[in-house]
Amino acid sequence: MRSRAINQEQFKVFVVENADWFRGPLESEEALRDAEARLGVPFSEELKWLLMEWGYGYATGIESLSDSIRWTLAVREMWQMPSQYVLLHDWDDSGYVLIDTATVNSEGEPRVLWVTSPPVDGDPTDIVRSFATFAEWSVYRLEEEKDFLPAFVITVSGVSGSGKSSTVRAIAEQLGDASCFYFDDYGEGMQQPDDGLRWIAEGADLTAFSLPQFGADVRKLRGGEAVVTPTGRRVEPASFLVIEEPFGAGRNDMADLVDFSVCIDTPMEVALARRLLDAVERWEGSPEQRMQWISNYLNTYLFEGMCEVYIAINNRVKERSQMVIDGLLPIEENARRVVEAVERRRR
Repeated sequence: MRSRAINQEQFKVFVVENADWFRGPLESEEALRDAEARLGVPFSEELKWLLMEWGYGYATGIESLSDSIRWTLAVREMWQMPSQYVLLHDWDDSGYVLIDTATVNSEGEPRVLWVTSPPVDGDPTDIVRSFATFAEWSVYRLEEEKDFLPAFVITVSGVSGSGKSSTVRAIAEQLGDASCFYFDDYGEGMQQPDDGLRWIAEGADLTAFSLPQFGADVRKLRGGEAVVTPTGRRVEPASFLVIEEPFGAGRNDMADLVDFSVCIDTPMEVALARRLLDAVERWEGSPEQRMQWISNYLNTYLFEGMCEVYIAINNRVKERSQMVIDGLLPIEENARRVVEAVERRRR
């Protein structure tokens, strides 16, 4: 079975139209020349153009140049694979993907083969699929991968009362295909230092905090799986996942899951006033209970280190965030600025 034909110019247009699938870390011209020299064969011009101009993306069709060199040299030595072949993927039981540099089209582009085992003597006989060019292979990869692109994860951080939840909702609404995810749904499971002031004195390391279930559920959503939070709220996967997350990417359970982190910078007195106003307006108990809660909260905030811990966490997160927004600006304006920044990031 063969893939649909596409020439070099059509391929370049195709890549631009599907930029999010191809963008990634770039490869250098020097590294590509070195790879050709080490393997003793010329690479596909389409492959070299894609790696130098766009990089390693979800649909690039090659995992890494260094892996290709290592796999190819190893298979040549172990199984005497003819030198015309270069491995792009080693999928173990699913087979191998390789470039056949001895079989080229009218543009000089070599074919790509997906085989169940490396060729040992001449052409492989166990071809799963054949592609006339690397471009056709890359288009096929995109079509296969499209259902598996992970969600783009945005975290919104800030102290209590900074407006995180409202900002999360506004960003998600402006993005469109987005789900909201809230730290407060999981807060009861937080593992944290016993003494906040001592934690600050010892360097305020955000990895001292841990919320494993939160990170595990973010990973599921990022991979396209719906989750039910501890509060019973069902969250569906979407192209964007906008998260209320006071620690940004600072905790170990979130470190490798965040694509874009935002920190709301709000004066502490404003955040405190908002927090108390929210408690007053939403309180469902008696006036006496409400006053007792406010008294307890303020005593903890002023005399037991809560304020200092909030400041320390926010300062650490702010240092590492891709974007800091002004918590005194209108929420819709801040959300618009975040969406614009995310769109620039994804271009």
